[in-house]
Amino acid sequence: MLFFCFLWIPLFAFFWLAFIPGKRRGVWRVWALLGGSAAALMRYYNGPLVGAEGLGAARWVSALVDWVGLPPGLPLLVFALCSAFHILSGAEDITLFALLWLIPEGFLFAVNRHILNEPSQLIAAPLLWTAIAVGVPSFTRRIPSYPPWAGIGAVAGSFLYCFLAVTAYWAFFIQYTLLGYGLLGLTMAVFLAALLRTRKIRRRQSLGWAA
Repeated sequence: MLFFCFLWIPLFAFFWLAFIPGKRRGVWRVWALLGGSAAALMRYYNGPLVGAEGLGAARWVSALVDWVGLPPGLPLLVFALCSAFHILSGAEDITLFALLWLIPEGFLFAVNRHILNEPSQLIAAPLLWTAIAVGVPSFTRRIPSYPPWAGIGAVAGSFLYCFLAVTAYWAFFIQYTLLGYGLLGLTMAVFLAALLRTRKIRRRQSLGWAA
């Protein structure tokens, strides 16, 4: 389980490079690794942002902020802000940016959870991070071309998907293992659909066809 948590994000990043056509060159890859390293170090020295006790809403918020939602959500937000301020052109690969950012986070998480002897979380967390890094851009990438009602639906779908991922991890955290695996399976099914959709769109773009 420890090696899976260590290796899943970097191996999936290599898979993404091979499977999904798109722009790969640029110093932004280095900045993604540096940003992820800085975030991991801050997490290491400061500890969890949300101190949670019990098994209810506070524990779910802890899963959202400290373990599942914020780690992949932060690089997506950083990328979006950099694109908005023209620091990045917007043509770069937002998912690859998030995956590279998550590599140091994954190493730190693997060590922490291994010490606490929580094997199910060592599997669930990197899978859920990957699912959010792939799924959220898939939901939102074409919002500017959508009519308002469709754009609102895409944003709502992104939030619902993140809610599903966080709840899956929360279920493992409170030892509702069957519920956790069920929600994890549903999350990964949407992830696979988003992965195939992204490949189809990027392939059409690489051939000069309309997305």
